[in-house]
Amino acid sequence: MKIANQAYDYAQYQVKSPAAPDVQKSEESAPLEAAAAEKESQQQYDFSNMTLKELSSASHALYEDGTLSLGQHAVLSLNYGATKNGLNQASGEVSLAQLQSAESTKIDVIALQKERLQTQMQNGASSTQIQFSKTLISTLESYQYGGGGRFHASA
Repeated sequence: MKIANQAYDYAQYQVKSPAAPDVQKSEESAPLEAAAAEKESQQQYDFSNMTLKELSSASHALYEDGTLSLGQHAVLSLNYGATKNGLNQASGEVSLAQLQSAESTKIDVIALQKERLQTQMQNGASSTQIQFSKTLISTLESYQYGGGGRFHASA
């Protein structure tokens, strides 16, 4: 995926004829504006209001760009993957009602992770589990409010 985008960007910077310098300057800034718009569109995940399906997609994208670790990606995308494949059912069959819910019900992922951390702490989870949860929450909050995502101004 990144290779295709890089090839596209490269094609935009090929040498143009110097016949019209003003036109050439505006054409050179167009790929930069397109790249900025693409980067902005990639940072539009609202972890306080998304479905499990959206969470799975966002998690994959953020793992691919290095924002999330593989473990964090697995934790965030596991519920939708299990629902989609029927792995959360004793019969192994996909529950259409649960799949519909996973694709339409909005959740606050950050609040959910904070609740899980509280439960872990109350139940005496290992320090490794607690640290993993704290790091995941910190990563999500940094993305959501700390400048990595478009919702930085809302904090």
